[in-house]
Amino acid sequence: PLNSLDNPKEPQHTTMTDVFDDTITNKSSDSKDDDTKMNLTSNALRPFIIISTSYLLFTITDGAIRMIVLMHAYNLNFSALEVAIMFSFYELAGVFTNLAAGLVGAKWGIKFTLV
Repeated sequence: PLNSLDNPKEPQHTTMTDVFDDTITNKSSDSKDDDTKMNLTSNALRPFIIISTSYLLFTITDGAIRMIVLMHAYNLNFSALEVAIMFSFYELAGVFTNLAAGLVGAKWGIKFTLV
């Protein structure tokens, strides 16, 4: 559980939301307690910010790659139907890849799957 090492009587927090809510609602006069609570909140939000930023960057680059592939297919005189079929196969491959990764993750764990 997340709690302050300086004050063992401080309530035990079980989730990041508890830490955040407690930090916002409790306005103590002791600046050391405030600094500790803000540090806990910052530490709790850090993974969220990293994951959100990574996902945003992935979304932007994935869209850019799709446009580059589309323009390349246009330059090679592919028809609209051929490009649609190509993207459909790409999406279908993604479905099977995600399904396989989910099965591997369920069987051997997420750590093995990601490594």
